Amino acid sequence: MENQKFRIHPWPLGIFLFFLMVVGVNMGVWWTAIQSPHQLVTDDYYAQSLVYDKIIDAQTITENKGWQAQLEYQHKNQHTQLQIALEDETGQPVEGLSGNLTAYRPSNLKEDTAMELKEVSPGTYNAQFPQISTGLWEMTVSFQWDDNPPVYYKKFRLHIRPEADHS
Repeated sequence: MENQKFRIHPWPLGIFLFFLMVVGVNMGVWWTAIQSPHQLVTDDYYAQSLVYDKIIDAQTITENKGWQAQLEYQHKNQHTQLQIALEDETGQPVEGLSGNLTAYRPSNLKEDTAMELKEVSPGTYNAQFPQISTGLWEMTVSFQWDDNPPVYYKKFRLHIRPEADHS
């Protein structure tokens, strides 16, 4: 018994280091969550719910009219031009509307933008983005006669690819 030396077992140290690593990872996740912006939270949820009711009405009108829109884009030198061709149920261009386009970037709230669509020819409406990132975008298009409620409302998912023409 006199020759037996005091020996440290590695298991207690391993268990302690494991729990220390778990606490460290949890603290890192907590810190990242606190530092990340809460982009999906809105300041005025009641006003947005009223807008949402109008959107539902516009979508119902759109479905009943049978109008079709085709969205095309051209992306060159960090400039993107969107073109929307709007046709009625018989395939004739719908002209004389005022339109709005809202571009929503799911990954970054700061890149969201809204702009007016300008009619460049009968039934063809354009919007020009001076700087738009490549990647996934959700575009919301609405058309109305003057200051009346929208007569057309549709959402498009669009993947902007660098330096290419797309239809």
